[in-house]
Amino acid sequence: MTTLKPCPFCGAKAIIGAHDDSGPGAYIIVCQGCMAATRIIFNTKALAHKRLKELWNARTSDWRPIETAPKDGTEIDLLVEDQDDIKTRYTDCWWGLPGSGYFGNRKPLPEQWCQQATDGGDVWTDPVVVQTWTNKVTGKTFTETVTHWMPIPKPPAAP
Repeated sequence: MTTLKPCPFCGAKAIIGAHDDSGPGAYIIVCQGCMAATRIIFNTKALAHKRLKELWNARTSDWRPIETAPKDGTEIDLLVEDQDDIKTRYTDCWWGLPGSGYFGNRKPLPEQWCQQATDGGDVWTDPVVVQTWTNKVTGKTFTETVTHWMPIPKPPAAP
């Protein structure tokens, strides 16, 4: 029997069951943490469970601890998390080494996570902002940290 992988978004346990609101023969998988869900499958219980498990467990890649990320210029995706567990995905990033790029103001790039930014046709290297800052209106302090990385998913094959 195939077991369900943890939620790809929050890591919590997921459950599979009948989706009673959709009528008989409707099944769904739902994360018990963030409530992420698959689409509803209508079929016999055995076939619906098999297909839902395939959908839920399919991953292009798994997030990896940031300490294992390449620092050789390889482009990767980053996961930035704040103290409220709000996660933001930064795509097409790399570890910037001095001399490997420039900010918009043309200062040499420091050693940090970076991504490309564009403005009015200009392209420059932009730092992935990992910092502590305070909202001037609410006074709430936010702390953002890069926690995980993953290889950039491969594009689908041409038809």
